[in-house]
Amino acid sequence: RTRSNWPEYAVKIVSTQKIEELGYEKSINREIATLCTLSHPSIARLISSFRFKDGAYLVLEYASGGDLHTLLKKNGSLDEISTKFVCGEVLVALGSIHDAGFVFGDLKPENILITESGHIKITDFGGCRPVTKAAKEMIKKSGKNIIQQLRDGDWRENKNKLEDKLDIDACDEGKEEEEEEDDDKRIEGTTAYLPPEVVAGGVPTAAADVWAFGCVLYQCLSGRPPILEENETLTMKKIVTFDLTANDSENGSEEDAFFASSSISSFSTFGPESRALIRRLLSRNPNDRPSVPMVTEDSFFSGMDVYGLHRKAAHPLDVGSVAPVADARWSRRQFSSIWAPQPQSYHIDPLDTSNVVSSNGVIDNRPIMEGDEIEVLFLTTNKLSVLNKISEL
Repeated sequence: RTRSNWPEYAVKIVSTQKIEELGYEKSINREIATLCTLSHPSIARLISSFRFKDGAYLVLEYASGGDLHTLLKKNGSLDEISTKFVCGEVLVALGSIHDAGFVFGDLKPENILITESGHIKITDFGGCRPVTKAAKEMIKKSGKNIIQQLRDGDWRENKNKLEDKLDIDACDEGKEEEEEEDDDKRIEGTTAYLPPEVVAGGVPTAAADVWAFGCVLYQCLSGRPPILEENETLTMKKIVTFDLTANDSENGSEEDAFFASSSISSFSTFGPESRALIRRLLSRNPNDRPSVPMVTEDSFFSGMDVYGLHRKAAHPLDVGSVAPVADARWSRRQFSSIWAPQPQSYHIDPLDTSNVVSSNGVIDNRPIMEGDEIEVLFLTTNKLSVLNKISEL
C-alpha cells in the first residue's frame, strides 16, 4: 500500500438556510473574520471558505491526532510533564487571542486538537468575540455579509441565479442594523467550563478564558472536569456556589476538600505547584485570576519556555496516574450552547448549597451538534431571548 501525498484538511459545514432562518449570519461572519484575523502556530488555521449548494464550507487545518477529550477518555489522565506541554501550548494560543483583542469563549478538551507531529492547536472559534475597540473595528472592516460573498464551489451554478439568491434587500439590511446590538450579546460556550460570573448572566472576558484554562489543566491531571454534575442545571448550581477559599485552612494544608473529593485515586496526581496554580485559576472573583502572561511565569511552568514549545519536537503524551473510568459522565463529549445572557439572581441557602434557584429560571442549555452527532438538537435565542429548539445547522 502507498500513502497519499495529498494534504488533508478538516471541513466545517453549516447550512446557510438555517443560519438565515435563525438570524445567525453575523455570528458565522464573525467566526470567519476572526479566523482570517488571528494567526498563531497553536491555532487551527482557516485554509479556505466557500459555498456549495445550501452550505457554507470552512476548510481548516486537520489534526490527525484527534482531540484532547478523546485522548483523556482513552487514557484517563496525563502525567505532569505531558500536562505542562499541552497546557503550555494552549496557554500561548490563548495569549495570542487576548493580545489581538479577542476572548476565545469556549475552551475545553473537545476544542484542543493534537496534530500528527504531536503539537497542540485550538479550534472552533464560534464563541470567539472581539472585546477591544481595535478588534471590533477589524471585524467590522471585514464586512457584514461574508457568507453571502463566499465564492461558489459548484462550477455548474448559474452566476446570475446565485447572485439573486444571495442578495440582501434594503429591508433586511435595516433589520440587520437594528438587531446588531442584540446579536452581540449572544454567547456560545460549554456549561462545565463557564465561570460563576458568566453562569450568573455576565459576558465572557479574558478572565473567563483563564477559568476555562484552569478547568482544562485540572482535567489533564485528574481525567475529569473540576465541576460536572448529573445534568446542566446541577452543574450551574455547583458553579455559582463554587469557592475554593472556603476549603483552605489557615496553615496552608494541602488537604483541600476540592482535590480530595474529585474521584481521584491518589493525591500525588496533583503536585504542590499544580494545586496552587489551579486555585488561582479557579478563583471565584475574576479579578483575582492571573492573566495569561502571569500564568506563563507561574512556578508550575518553571524551566519551560512555553513560547518556544512550537519550535521544538513535541513531547510524547504519557499516561498519568488516573485510569480511565468506563461510562463515566465526564467521558461523554461536552457540547456548546448558544444563549442570550440574562442577569440571574441566585438565591443560595448557606446551609444547603443544593438549594440554588435562579429568579429568571434555569437556562436550558441543550447542545449544539458537533462532529458526527448529526441528529442532536440544540438551542439558540431570538431577539426576545426566548430559547428555541432547532435542528442541526
